[in-house]
Amino acid sequence: MLLKQTLWEGRRVEVFPNGWLEVDPRSLLKLVAFFFFMPAVNAGFLYLGLLAVRCQGPRIGKLLSGFPHYWLLVRANLLYSLVLFVPAALIGIGAGGGWLLGPLAENPIQWAWVGALVGLVPALVLWLYLYARLCFASLLILDPLSQVSSAGGALRASASVTRPVVWRLAGVLMAVQALTAVSFVCFFLPGFLLGIPLSCAVLPAAYEMVRHENLTEEVEA
Repeated sequence: MLLKQTLWEGRRVEVFPNGWLEVDPRSLLKLVAFFFFMPAVNAGFLYLGLLAVRCQGPRIGKLLSGFPHYWLLVRANLLYSLVLFVPAALIGIGAGGGWLLGPLAENPIQWAWVGALVGLVPALVLWLYLYARLCFASLLILDPLSQVSSAGGALRASASVTRPVVWRLAGVLMAVQALTAVSFVCFFLPGFLLGIPLSCAVLPAAYEMVRHENLTEEVEA
């Protein structure tokens, strides 16, 4: 009861003289976990999958491999999240354009929605493109065969190695997400039963294939 009263119940914060904002501590904890805990955990799962792809005998202790690189992974995740937020600007630009055209049709709110929907398609395409270009950042940080030493370097290296295969990789990643969504809707399987195992297998396998392709091209050149 004490924990519920002090931690889990929502709090009202007065942000304006006559306005209140409801704050849910659980949402705040989830946000903190997403930015400061999950990067190391997700990286550990991906690295375990990479060891399996390389037939190097993955051990359960390798799940903690991300924590020695904790701050590097956190910084890379923050930069990754900021980059993925950029496509939202297209939706805002579309909504703003619709709002400006709205007075001409005497319905600015409706035109703002129309503008936002128009901006939604290019925003989703750009988001998918950026997501595929930067998805190897965590693996590059943990992979002992890579030369990455900074968060920005990991994102640049990921963008470099995925450039030739970006749309194929985007299709694979979206197929994984679609399978996870279908399994949840049809069979009520939570993410840890299908989504996480698929990600741990597919993303490291794609990373290793792309790395070998790049090495082959370098040797042939």
